[in-house]
Amino acid sequence: MTTFTLNLLYIVTEKNTLVNISAKILLRFLKECDILVLKTHSSLVKNGFNENMGIKIKQLYDWMKAQEEVKMRVKTALELNKDLHKSYDKNITLSISMILKNEEKMLTACLEGIKPLLDAVPSELVIIDTGSTDRTIEIAKQYTDKVFHFDWINDFGAARNFGLEKCTGQWFMFLDADDHFQDIADLIKFFSDEKIHKNYNVGYYITRNFTTMAFDEYFSFRVQRIARRTKDLRFVGSIHEYFVGFYNPAYYSDSYALHYGYAFESKEKLKAKSERNLVLLEKELEKEPDDLRNLGQAIACMIDMNDKKRAYIERALALAEKSDQPVSYPAYFDAYKMYAGDNEPDKALDVLSRAIKKAKPDNAVLGEFYAYKGWLLHGLRRYAEAEENIKKYLEYYDKNEKNKLDKSALGFVVSHWYVPEKRESLRNSLASCFSAQKRYDDVFAVYDNLDLKELPAKTFRDAVSTVFEIASAAENADDKEAVFKGLVALYEKVSAAESEEKINYFEQALEKLFYLNREESVFTESFKSAGGKFSEFMRLAEADNTAIENFINSFDPLPEGYSAAVELALKNNIDLTAALSKMNLELIRGHLTVIAQNNPSLPINAVEYQSDKFYFSNVKNLLFGALLFEAACLNAESFDIPQQSKVYNGFVTYSSLYVSNVYNPDLLNEDDVGVLSEAHRFGYYMGAAKNLLDSGDKLGYIRELKKALASCNSMQNVVKFLINEFSMTL
Repeated sequence: MTTFTLNLLYIVTEKNTLVNISAKILLRFLKECDILVLKTHSSLVKNGFNENMGIKIKQLYDWMKAQEEVKMRVKTALELNKDLHKSYDKNITLSISMILKNEEKMLTACLEGIKPLLDAVPSELVIIDTGSTDRTIEIAKQYTDKVFHFDWINDFGAARNFGLEKCTGQWFMFLDADDHFQDIADLIKFFSDEKIHKNYNVGYYITRNFTTMAFDEYFSFRVQRIARRTKDLRFVGSIHEYFVGFYNPAYYSDSYALHYGYAFESKEKLKAKSERNLVLLEKELEKEPDDLRNLGQAIACMIDMNDKKRAYIERALALAEKSDQPVSYPAYFDAYKMYAGDNEPDKALDVLSRAIKKAKPDNAVLGEFYAYKGWLLHGLRRYAEAEENIKKYLEYYDKNEKNKLDKSALGFVVSHWYVPEKRESLRNSLASCFSAQKRYDDVFAVYDNLDLKELPAKTFRDAVSTVFEIASAAENADDKEAVFKGLVALYEKVSAAESEEKINYFEQALEKLFYLNREESVFTESFKSAGGKFSEFMRLAEADNTAIENFINSFDPLPEGYSAAVELALKNNIDLTAALSKMNLELIRGHLTVIAQNNPSLPINAVEYQSDKFYFSNVKNLLFGALLFEAACLNAESFDIPQQSKVYNGFVTYSSLYVSNVYNPDLLNEDDVGVLSEAHRFGYYMGAAKNLLDSGDKLGYIRELKKALASCNSMQNVVKFLINEFSMTL
């Protein structure tokens, strides 16, 4: 922005002459401004010209002036590059330093992770040991001959500074043994090209901090572990030590390391380490009670909320309100969590609003604040406000991905929301906000730009669950029509993604929705004209038996999500032999369980389906018969006695026939029957009972029924019915 433009802006605002300037002139004037400013303050034009405009333009001027000051500070900082530490070796680009004690379990993985970086650039590895008694030193010497001893004095900063003194590289980087790099390519690129690293003075990389011993959950955090070695570079802090004497600009690397320091075998071990750290931090606070960094670290060490922790948080918040430094932001997060945990949402929202108001528009920490605020408002069912904040979060997420934000504050706060999983979670919440406002086109627009081929399976399932939860909640015909229209379009996109797993998961959800709406034509009609296999199935209700059979047989095998097709075959007495030959036990049982849960008429369908010829054609069909009547038994109690008798006796017939055909009767006897599954034990005892009854041994029949009653818990209703039915004949 030119000096002339700034002066003109100053005159316009000071003289309050804006009301006399035409819109055309103002727009031409604003176009001279930085495009980022124009976007950030586009509301100035949208709001029109009013008496407050002069104030707003003055604020714009102040903001732009601040940007000029930032540029000057950056220029000054880069000039400091000329004043490097005098002892550096111009032939060594990078020194990596570590302090260690008894790290034999972690060290090899750590050093292997950084070895590609050490091999790629002129570098050195400096190890500072503080008294190891295991194989730590032996392992370290396999990677470097620069291993030094430091007498531990309960001060991490002092140990780091000792290591810093031993280093000779132009750049300095430090890490711990439990930092295991998985992707170091970006750091290799950074240090390999002087055209890149000459423009920076400090650097960050990402740690993924595991919180469970199963190493299945983590949070991401940007750590400032890299600095150009100026003469005043040093560490301060006896614990959670950090650089002083460093200057922006900062490089934010995409390289990341897995970090295991937050994963503990038990809460007791976590508490022990936290209490140890708290003692050191409180000693630091005695020296400097207003040190926001140490105060925030002390708060983090207090696992449980108590009066002392509340007092620390309130104190930190009061100090943060007076500070414009990045280290002040953790206080707002701590206060938010305290108020939210105390079920004081208004106070929690107020803290977040104050933090948002405080931060400059290009501060990446705003994305975190908007995310928490949107999430909290969504939980409070204040959907319009939640929508506004979630949209702002998504905007900042996109800017952060494109490196258009100042990320310096993210070196002081735990970044929970700048990860894809969290972004998708809030996308789903945004869709929920639209649904609550009955804006169904907006619901599905949320997912318009998703790359369904690349979307992780869990993220996809969460999105599908959200969409179908919304669809299931639709009540009136207009809402359902709008939702089903969106579902059709989304299903066609999923089908185009050509992922069998994702398509089938979506189709399973569609089937559940179909069963919920089977009495209404709006669902079926919505899908009749769409593409995809499920839509083809929706058109089968009007087709003949041959078309239905061909559809079922076109799968290899018929997957979950198409149990309704099996139900249609049962109703129409269609031969399922070919389809069953492709299915295993679990899939057959799964289809029949879904039908039983959604079709109260299954007992009637089971009794009426096919003939003995079908069941006896092969063992797989016998299995189907046994499973079909087993599923029918779940709903049989709602029918009259004669119908129940047909269902229960049909179950006895086919389960006993299946067992007798599968197991060799010469090998299977009563002493061995206990090794069978419950369903097969039932079939064994029922077969034995039926044989005794056919031979006229009524007491033997009752005896076998009682054995079945004792060993087959899930079949007790069936057995009790049969015992009662038989007793009526005596």
